[in-house]
Amino acid sequence: MKAVTIVGISGSGKTTAAEAVIRGLRERGYTVASAKSIACGRPGVTRREGLSPHREEPFSIDTPGSNSDRHRRAGSQLVITRAARETAVLFQEELPLAQVLTILGGFDYVVLEGDYDAPLPRIVTGWEESDTAERINGRTFAISGRAAAGRESFRGLPALDVTTREGAAALTALVEKEAGEAPL
Repeated sequence: MKAVTIVGISGSGKTTAAEAVIRGLRERGYTVASAKSIACGRPGVTRREGLSPHREEPFSIDTPGSNSDRHRRAGSQLVITRAARETAVLFQEELPLAQVLTILGGFDYVVLEGDYDAPLPRIVTGWEESDTAERINGRTFAISGRAAAGRESFRGLPALDVTTREGAAALTALVEKEAGEAPL
């Protein structure tokens, strides 16, 4: 299984880039899974690392007072909700990346959004040069999102505007080439 991570500040185009990559890989016949890391309320996470200025309290997928929330508060360590069109699995802890990737095993690609700790090839999004540059590391292979608009490159890295058909196709091709083996 190959994987990439997409990081950047809130509203910079991470999800748009993830959608383009997922869609592009699926169009090329691959199976794709994704995982979104939500920084809200995580210990040690700062606004600079992606915390939304609109939410500082801990985020929960479950709705307070719902039946599944009541199961959790009663002590269930794993809650699964099933409906006609989806199933949600709610662990009562943040799982280590290796465990998440093990759960997603069997897919050709995994796209992680917002996972700064993943030791994987990285796509960086940003609003401005400074916040984009802050997130570049030795694993970064492309720039996307708002910071890529109107550019061909950013500090020697390809800058791909996925709001265009050409940019989305080019980023997908780069992901095929650059994605790393998931650390299971």
